[in-house]
This record gives sequence, C-alpha cells and structure tokens, in this order.
Amino acid sequence: MKNEFSLVWSFRNRVDVLIESIKSANKFCPKRVNFCLVDAASDEDQIKKLREFCNTVEDRKIRICESAFRTTLWEAWNLGFMLTETRWVIFSSSDVLFTGDAWLRNIVNCVNRGGEYILVENHQVFCVDKKAIPRMGWLDENYVNGPHADTDFYIRASENNVQRFIVASYRDWE
Repeated sequence: MKNEFSLVWSFRNRVDVLIESIKSANKFCPKRVNFCLVDAASDEDQIKKLREFCNTVEDRKIRICESAFRTTLWEAWNLGFMLTETRWVIFSSSDVLFTGDAWLRNIVNCVNRGGEYILVENHQVFCVDKKAIPRMGWLDENYVNGPHADTDFYIRASENNVQRFIVASYRDWE
C-alpha cells in the first residue's frame, strides 16, 4: 500500500457496536492505517469505555475527537476530513463488521488507478481523496436526516469530474 489512509467512524453512544467494528477493522488493516473516531455528544460513560478499549489496541494510532454538542453525520464526516493527517480518508458506519481485507485491497486498487472517490457497495464504507474536496466541496451540513448529503456529495463529485469507482467489499475487484 503506497498511499497513507485513515479510517474514520462517527458515532453517538452505541460504543459496544463501534468497538466491534474497530476490532474487525484492526484485524484486517495494516498498522499504518490510522483510526479516527468522531463523537457526536455521546454520554461520558460511553466515551470512558471507548477510551479504555482504545488503550488496549497495540501498535495503532487511534484519535478520538469528543464533541460537547450533538453533530450531524455530515458534520462528523467533515470533521473526519479535517482531523486526519492522511491524504486518503475512508469513512465507515459504526456498525460495519469487516470480515476480510478485500474492501481495502479494492480501495487501494482504485486509488492506484486514479480513483478519487471510491464507494464500497454503498456509503457505509467509502474513501475520498482530500485533494478532490476543492473541486466538489465539503459535505453539505444543512441536510438534517436521511441519505441526502452523501448522495449530494457523490453527485457533486460526478459533476466536477472526480474519478469515481464502486466496488464490492466481499471479493477482489479488477
């Protein structure tokens, strides 16, 4: 993997589900993939539990961004872009369980072929090149509920000639 990646989860409470997602990703991601967790006003006991878990994960950079106010998913994803130090940002829903590494190999394959926006089946896991953001803009934080902001984001990528790929997570894509 010649490019650096960060894997970002946004969450509000439901830390047990998030921890299972992190464990599964940790099993299949190379250690040079950084993890970033963006909170949307979780309860203090949930954050404490998450911090305790993260302290048990060896050889992995995990950043936790706590929020004092409830953010939307779109705000959390924009924060994920800003808080990660890598060029490539992979976003995951907090309930995704990674059962292999085909999804990551597919993302790397697409990046190596010039991909700037890679959907892994749908917006539960997707990767964006930060260098494409000036052309397509940030996620629109005015969307309150529903799957509109991610669809809008993808449409703007299309309208601004951002190289896009859609791949499967369960098998290698060529």
